[in-house]
Amino acid sequence: MGYFVSVSPLLLLAVVIIFAQRTQRQMIIRSILKKKAKEDKAAMVALAKNFIGKDCMVYTLDCGVYTGIIKEVTDGGILLEGKKGTEVINIDYVKRLREYPRNKKGKRKSIVV
Repeated sequence: MGYFVSVSPLLLLAVVIIFAQRTQRQMIIRSILKKKAKEDKAAMVALAKNFIGKDCMVYTLDCGVYTGIIKEVTDGGILLEGKKGTEVINIDYVKRLREYPRNKKGKRKSIVV
């Protein structure tokens, strides 16, 4: 014979309320993080526009380094023209932008740290 476990309605109500509060808190945190990400992206786009026409190094999250002249900056990415041709880099993955260092004669430095 099977056993039937009776659950108190108050206990069931308490579990539902706790679960609802938890999911509501998670939704609030997600919305705050999305808003922050949009603000950070807008700031990166504004800063990257200062480098248009300059020879730059673009560092990405996957530890990649792309070098070349920045031709265009949009909300979605950076158009970079380098030795390998034209590349588009997703602005969400850019962690650092840097103008390529030059030596005293104005030429590119051969070793960049």
